[in-house]
Amino acid sequence: LKQNRKQLDEMKRQWKEDHKPEIIAYLVGHEGFLHLCVKNISAVPVKNICIEVTHVSDKENFPLHPSIIEKINAATFSIEPSGCRYINTYVHIQTITTKEDYLGLKFTFNENNEYCVNLPFQVASFVTSDLDDRQFQNDIHQISRELQKLANKK
Repeated sequence: LKQNRKQLDEMKRQWKEDHKPEIIAYLVGHEGFLHLCVKNISAVPVKNICIEVTHVSDKENFPLHPSIIEKINAATFSIEPSGCRYINTYVHIQTITTKEDYLGLKFTFNENNEYCVNLPFQVASFVTSDLDDRQFQNDIHQISRELQKLANKK
């Protein structure tokens, strides 16, 4: 009975671990702007995600506009398993930043989970994501459609 109890406890622990909601966030460049990517790295939906901006550069005229911060702070959304959401910061990739310029974020989700992260703008200016891959796929699909049109005209 003791052994069965240990096995059952281990199975419960593994089930909880497999069904634990978990997210990550990072900044990526796309079409000239930096985007905040929030990704669900778990096998379950992550619900009621709220973001609080905890730090922004205190430089005068820093390009992350207060209205964008307000919108980020007011957003609530969910993400399907292995899904992601992109939030445009409207900060240009070419913005000159230093190591001290970062975006501090606190996420709360699924009622009692929390995730905090500091995202440096300097690193984000050269990090890319699958946003670019989607554009490539769309462009390739468009090329094949145009070639098909040309072939049909002959």
